[in-house]
Amino acid sequence: MYVAIQAVLSLYASGFTTDIVLDSRDGVSHTVPIYEGYALPHAILRLDLARRDLTNYLATILTEREEFEKNYELPDGQVITIGSERFRCAEVLFQPSIIGMEAVGIHETTYNSNMKCDVDIRKDLYGNIVLSGDSSMFLGIADCMSKEILALAPGSLNITVTSREEV
Repeated sequence: MYVAIQAVLSLYASGFTTDIVLDSRDGVSHTVPIYEGYALPHAILRLDLARRDLTNYLATILTEREEFEKNYELPDGQVITIGSERFRCAEVLFQPSIIGMEAVGIHETTYNSNMKCDVDIRKDLYGNIVLSGDSSMFLGIADCMSKEILALAPGSLNITVTSREEV
């Protein structure tokens, strides 16, 4: 049996050995810098914002209907219609203040985690940012993350963000 940190396994699944993984699950998100297959514990940051918060916010905003509607079939066969909520819900990851949280967004958490790493490996970490977990599957989230980190990062870095976009 092979036991490893979830973020390291996500990294291996993406085909890299050096990057920052933003692993966002049910109740918590972590940014985990990994260099040559090893997590850097001193730079791991925790953000108490994840799927549960997004689910609660989505339930709140579903009462407000707008255009941009799209039908989704649930696993039980029921069909629901979702409009702009599918965009607004993901915005909470970047602006937790929308739901009343006093925390920085996932882009700032990732940036801060990188800044805790040795200056010599920061460029490599920016070159491969992997989003994993349920909260990272929004359509376009990798592009948004890339733009937000580019606004924070110094100079002309090559920032590559990958995720499993399914929503």
